[in-house]
Amino acid sequence: MRSIIQYPNYLLRQRALTVPAKEVVDDIVKEMFRTLKKSGGVGLAANQVGNSSSIFVYKLGNGETGYFTGPKILWMKEPYLATEGCLSLEDRTYVITRYKSINVRSYNRGYETLTDELAQIFQHEYDHLQGILICDHGKETNA
Repeated sequence: MRSIIQYPNYLLRQRALTVPAKEVVDDIVKEMFRTLKKSGGVGLAANQVGNSSSIFVYKLGNGETGYFTGPKILWMKEPYLATEGCLSLEDRTYVITRYKSINVRSYNRGYETLTDELAQIFQHEYDHLQGILICDHGKETNA
């Protein structure tokens, strides 16, 4: 298990560009799930644990888990305001614009339309992989 990198560490600003081979992805994903479980969060991007791979893992409220490699958002519909926290920005929450429905593609899952909770998690973690944090385009709620 790795420690979660905290803001303002420069690694959080690095874009994740690599997608490793399947056997390496499996090891990275297992380690990330251990870290996510220990943190109690709902999503974790590889750069939050010091890995430059374009991977993130998630756990939904219903217990479903999964991951995306080399994710990309193709389109977004139905904007709304969401309140989010971040494992790399402890004890802070932000109001941010998210989209209820998004169409995405990833190397391990192909093309999908995501909605609701998974769409929100995907957007948050995808931002991480781009070096973007919720503090960059959200308004802090407990400032």
